[in-house]
Amino acid sequence: MTTPVATVRLFIALPTPAEVKQAMADVLARLRTTQADVRWETGGKLHATLRFLGDTDERLVPRIRESLEAIAAATPPCTVTYRSLGCFPDKRNPRVIWIGMEDPSDTLRRLNAEIEESVRAIGFEPEDREFHPHVTLGRVKSRRNVASLLAMMESLTFQSNPVTIRDIHLIRSELKPTGSVHTIMASPTFIGKEDP
Repeated sequence: MTTPVATVRLFIALPTPAEVKQAMADVLARLRTTQADVRWETGGKLHATLRFLGDTDERLVPRIRESLEAIAAATPPCTVTYRSLGCFPDKRNPRVIWIGMEDPSDTLRRLNAEIEESVRAIGFEPEDREFHPHVTLGRVKSRRNVASLLAMMESLTFQSNPVTIRDIHLIRSELKPTGSVHTIMASPTFIGKEDP
């Protein structure tokens, strides 16, 4: 009889700087007033997911950690601006409410491509969605009050000052009856040099 493989639910994400999180929390508070049927994220979970790995063989965690450390060592700190409210897939059928990220240096796109290549080499299936850097604010559960929510989104603007992101997180997500609990498994720092 074979022993069942222990798995952990993982994803790779960029942390959101504290001052931007506070501004996002203010926007969330406004959006909540619409009473739309949305599962809103809490302040602690406002991050930008780069790659969702899902249920992962626990034995692969050291390899994932090592690959992220190597990528971080070659990646310079990244200056981004958090800007604009939007929804996926579109306003006719909103499923995910988000705040976008602008990255003039294109570091985020390159970082995402390197992470994708590294996790495929470890054995993960290719990601089939185009990369769109964003922070998820909430997930729409039904059409209740969606019109009010969209109207509120149209009335709000969001733009942070440029901020620097200096590390990347490997996060374990444990599903509980009260919602998911996140634990940072690794947090390598970006130490690469900017191109001259």
